[in-house]
Amino acid sequence: GRTSCDKMTSIIIPDCVTSIGCYAFSNCICLSSINIPKNVNFIDEYALFGCSCLVDVAIPEEVTSIGQFSFFGCSKLSNIKIPSKVTSIGQFAFFQCSKLANISIPQSVTSIGVSAFSSCPAIKEMKVEDYHTDYFNNDEQVKLTEQFWCPWCDVQVAKTSYYKKYDEEVEEV
Repeated sequence: GRTSCDKMTSIIIPDCVTSIGCYAFSNCICLSSINIPKNVNFIDEYALFGCSCLVDVAIPEEVTSIGQFSFFGCSKLSNIKIPSKVTSIGQFAFFQCSKLANISIPQSVTSIGVSAFSSCPAIKEMKVEDYHTDYFNNDEQVKLTEQFWCPWCDVQVAKTSYYKKYDEEVEEV
């Protein structure tokens, strides 16, 4: 079994590591920084679940998949860049990341799980490229129309590539 990480505040992962495993750092409540090596290509489910002090994390450019619940409850995480090779973001991946403000979904993403960005009240803008018209994963495919409720975030989606918070007026950019 894993030893307790209750008091761990930072970690540097060796360069030879290529994936962050399931539950690897879950509930490391004092972890505020983590250095994920550039060779990592997969972040498994629950990898950083409940790391409520994690402020910033750089997801390496080689990552192709962000597992379900991987950053769930990282309530101090304020900035995240989804790398251009990511093809899937699991359900509840960034759920309750209450400080996240802006999200940009790259062209490579073909699947976003249900509630991946839900309960993120600071999100004011989400940029999803126009060519993403049918990858919304919520039991059934959703085509991009004039305006609809985004199934994986608390944002009302407009036909443009910029999505504003649902309780604000949606503006075309």
